[in-house]
Amino acid sequence: GGFENICDAADILAGKYIGSDEFSLSIYPASQPIFMELVKNGAVAKLMETGATIRTAFCGPCFGAGDVPANKGLSIRHTTRNFPNREGSKITNGQIASVALMDARSIAATAANQGYLTSAEDIDVNFGKPSYHFDRKIYENRVYNGIGRADTGAELKFGPGIVDWPAMSKLSEDMVLKVVSVIHDPVTTTDELIPSGETSSYRSNPLALAEFTLSRKDPAYVDRAKAIQKAEKARIAGEDIFSANRELKQVYDTIAEKFDIDPEKTQIGSTIYAVKPGDGSAREQAASCQKVLGGFANIAR
Repeated sequence: GGFENICDAADILAGKYIGSDEFSLSIYPASQPIFMELVKNGAVAKLMETGATIRTAFCGPCFGAGDVPANKGLSIRHTTRNFPNREGSKITNGQIASVALMDARSIAATAANQGYLTSAEDIDVNFGKPSYHFDRKIYENRVYNGIGRADTGAELKFGPGIVDWPAMSKLSEDMVLKVVSVIHDPVTTTDELIPSGETSSYRSNPLALAEFTLSRKDPAYVDRAKAIQKAEKARIAGEDIFSANRELKQVYDTIAEKFDIDPEKTQIGSTIYAVKPGDGSAREQAASCQKVLGGFANIAR
């Protein structure tokens, strides 16, 4: 939450405790400077005394990297990341978790009431409203700013789980695309295009991450996309594309009846059709995973 929200939560919870049963409260400051100011003004100490857990400033609970709702549990949170199964639960395994959005003050009031849903309008609190003072040292001391003074000789160190992007060929004048997945759901979120949760450890490995594309919505998508990509790889290598994918011979024969194209200069790729694909966050990885698998387009109704 923001500075003001967390300060208000500290005032609401002052002198109370959240209980010692199933209910838990985690607080994520929106940035490290906000976190530092909350430490300085004592809000963090107040909150920790109640039993709350103070987390570092990162996007964790939204995609299942922290505070995953318990199976058959309800999570109330001051965040918009409430897409189905966003936190990593799998319906096919009998798992289900529910998420409800609530204003930060009411979450604090609920915590003060040890988990019983409570509106902030039902409590009487004198809010201190401390002023926020931004301290840039936390960024100056830690974040490298190379704008206008790049060090091109610096070595990039890659761990074993960090893999560079595969080579991408430039777009050709003509392109043949095969629809390899058709989704009629009203919305296809980015979490369905590339699931969160267990995929998080592959975020720096494009090839490994792409293996999970549409895995919860259309598990056969990856193999179908790869079958088309095999022909494109053959074209780039100067090999016989029709041996790589036999159905292409009939496709090109049909195209040749009306258009004059050169198969050796025509890209071959896959595409998906969906009513509304890509609603949500993490669009760059939802798109790049398809690209890594040889996807060149999405068709939306």
